[in-house]
Amino acid sequence: MPCDTASSDERFAAGYSSASRPAHEAGSDFNRRTWLRKRRAWRRPIHNVCPSHWLADGTRRSTLMADWPITVIPYSIDLTVWAPCDQAQARVLLGLPAERPLVLFGAIGVVPRNRSSVNESPHPARVGLGLHYKTNPPHTRADHPHAQNG
Repeated sequence: MPCDTASSDERFAAGYSSASRPAHEAGSDFNRRTWLRKRRAWRRPIHNVCPSHWLADGTRRSTLMADWPITVIPYSIDLTVWAPCDQAQARVLLGLPAERPLVLFGAIGVVPRNRSSVNESPHPARVGLGLHYKTNPPHTRADHPHAQNG
């Protein structure tokens, strides 16, 4: 019988039993099937490396990994520079409109699909979209108008 109080994001700690399945879920229980596959495949402990104590604590609550070795290695970024801030403050700092919806696109190593065109002049559409790496080199943090020297 499905559980009325279980939250689907807490089943990892309960073991994905039919009793821990939220009442609003119906049909095949793919989460349980995946959990059972993992339980069969992961017979020996795997050393987990987590970038935060919050993730390590969640791993310790897992019915699959509770007894596995866990090491916390924090993110290697300067949290005094790269820290969360209020959305309105971020828009002001970045010079973005306050009330308009924004879409962010990011890619690393974007190159033309046709390898023969690498040495040819860039296609106008690629240059206009900022996708030609020779015409538009990647920006550095120092290029940002609000970056501080130091």
